[in-house]
Amino acid sequence: MNHIWLVKMRSKDDKDALLKTGGLRVKGGFCAIIDPIQHDVTVTIHWVGLAVSNESIRQALGEFGGVLEVSNDNWTVAGFEHAVPTTRVMRLKLKKGVVLENLQQLLKF
Repeated sequence: MNHIWLVKMRSKDDKDALLKTGGLRVKGGFCAIIDPIQHDVTVTIHWVGLAVSNESIRQALGEFGGVLEVSNDNWTVAGFEHAVPTTRVMRLKLKKGVVLENLQQLLKF
């Protein structure tokens, strides 16, 4: 059986110190320490030309954080499973101070 505990820390320094431990032992069991603030986001980019490489997308959005993955969206419609889509899916770890609203809505390649 697993339990989830939510702990509110008094200061950011206290939270950072607890996160650095990586985990604790509670009653002989391991307790993982996880920051609930999500820093990884998944972004869907529509209408990307077929000539635009995943590396170009990685470079264009690299200023907002570390690009973890860029891949083509897969179609699940019967008969179109092997079609090449113009939609890309990207996972991005945002830089400190960057929020989702900072991402550009229109990109030119």
